[in-house]
Amino acid sequence: MLKRLETSMNETLAFAKENRALKADNERKSRALEIAVKLKEQNPMEFNRIVYGRPIGGTMERFFSSVLSLFTPEVTNRSIRLKEIEEELKDERERQENLNGYYHSR
Repeated sequence: MLKRLETSMNETLAFAKENRALKADNERKSRALEIAVKLKEQNPMEFNRIVYGRPIGGTMERFFSSVLSLFTPEVTNRSIRLKEIEEELKDERERQENLNGYYHSR
């Protein structure tokens, strides 16, 4: 009876360890998938190079275009935000000019 109990407990511990390992593996895979999706959205050229094993080499042009594609999303996002800020400043300047014109006309 004691031997059966010990065997059963060992099996339970083995299942618990396996379950823990599977959960950790699923979390890693989930995180890897999130990163892959983000990379594909932001840098499809680099994504294709990594996934399909297309080499960077061959020509320097490919290498530099790959490096450039790493920074393109960041630059694009910043230029969009810069345009938004410029529009906000222009609107604020016009509002201030209207207010100043109103007070000077009194």
